[in-house]
Amino acid sequence: MRSNNGIFIILGIIFLCLLAFFVFFEYVEVPDVNWNQNYNLDSMEPYGAGVFAELLELYYQDVPVEEFKGDIPTKNGADKALYVMIGARAEFPDRESYTLDSLAEKGHTVMLIASKIKTSHPAAFTTSDQTNTLREDSLSVRFVGKDKPEFTYKHYTEDFKSTSKAPFKFFDSELEHSWYFDELAEVDGRTVFAKTDYVPGGWYVHSLPELFSNSAALQPGFLDNFNSTFEGITVDRVYYADADRRKEGPANLDNPMQYVLQQRGLKWAYYMTLLTGLLFVLFGGKRRQQVIPTRKVNENTSLEYVKTLSRLFQKQNQNQKLVTKMEKVFYHRISREYFIDKNDAEFTSRLSRKTLIPEEQIDDIRNRLSVAAKMGSYSDGLLMETYNKLDSFYKKAK
Repeated sequence: MRSNNGIFIILGIIFLCLLAFFVFFEYVEVPDVNWNQNYNLDSMEPYGAGVFAELLELYYQDVPVEEFKGDIPTKNGADKALYVMIGARAEFPDRESYTLDSLAEKGHTVMLIASKIKTSHPAAFTTSDQTNTLREDSLSVRFVGKDKPEFTYKHYTEDFKSTSKAPFKFFDSELEHSWYFDELAEVDGRTVFAKTDYVPGGWYVHSLPELFSNSAALQPGFLDNFNSTFEGITVDRVYYADADRRKEGPANLDNPMQYVLQQRGLKWAYYMTLLTGLLFVLFGGKRRQQVIPTRKVNENTSLEYVKTLSRLFQKQNQNQKLVTKMEKVFYHRISREYFIDKNDAEFTSRLSRKTLIPEEQIDDIRNRLSVAAKMGSYSDGLLMETYNKLDSFYKKAK
């Protein structure tokens, strides 16, 4: 009799589980690609910001670059730091707003890239809504200044075959007139990138995170837009963060269950998981052999990183700009290790005496680097020759 009651109880639990499943869940076909605009720094989806994070580290390769997820780092010593935060929403509680404002006043640089920005310091983003909306399927972004490039961004929604209209944010004119922000980039006369000077730091705001997404990285002109955005910002250290994951402050980062229980679907999924786990314990408690875990295959992430960047530069045909970066690194390294300025009239002879490298090889390297900006194109073969000569110099230099 007792065994029959146990069977009825188990059948009743199974019936309730099936009933809850059909009531609270529905079948939805999930696509292979997630087109949501999340701008997560570890996401390689179309509107993630994985490429942005990699390019940020490449652009500032001569200084420490670090991602932070908790409190805003403030122990910089005498270093001038750049704080970059990207996401759909960059919202900071009063304590963090004051921290960012204080860092800018001490000589550091703050850059917020988000469609919605909310801080109490400066007060421009709390006293009124400083953004308006423009619905378009493509944008032509122009930087203010001489010989600045234009970047035509197209908003794709599926397979990069067709575009669709989407809401894009731009700053209200009050931001410039009342809060002393200077326009740095605009779309059809509307400000999308602006800066206000702190003495000696600075505060930058950008209303179009779409321009730095992985989707934008596949479009012509992306690298020019990225370089123009960070051009002239010279710092000793870089910190960057995912603004969306920090929009409620660092406290909620340690308590994800609060978000799960606030969402109806996730809450029931969590309860169903607990119930399924209880049933597993009841029916599988007598299992004798332990489950053999599957070993995860090690991945060479460094190689994937190199492949991603190489494909990006090859697609954008940026050999000349890559050589320009190599030239900056070369002279910076010579100045740091051998204390020789690149404008020194006896640069070649002094470097040859210190490194024991013949002057002819040094002159050849300098000529190859200097002509990159003057040439109409810089072939892949010539790029490889220049790289090999630089690599040989670094290995042989004393």
